[in-house]
Amino acid sequence: MTRAAYTIGEVAAMLGRDRTTIWRWLERGALQSFTPPNGHRMVSAASLARLIGEEPPEPEETAAPAKRGRPPLADRPWEAAGISRRTWKRRHARVDQLGGPT
Repeated sequence: MTRAAYTIGEVAAMLGRDRTTIWRWLERGALQSFTPPNGHRMVSAASLARLIGEEPPEPEETAAPAKRGRPPLADRPWEAAGISRRTWKRRHARVDQLGGPT
């Protein structure tokens, strides 16, 4: 390491990790960074050297992040009823127009 700072992509390539992992380490304080006038966040070479000399930081025990994708079945009542979403919407739109149950 001969430079004073590296981009997050360069650090990820050097360590064989994903960029999001480097961002997490920055958020936890395992790496030190700064933002120069060009606006690209840079990781200091000194903090990178400290990290390489140590084991990578262990993940903190936190609740599992919300999964992307399909909402839970409670939010998809049409599947519980065994009908399509389109049919579900049509039936409920009709009930709303007719002043159905409140």
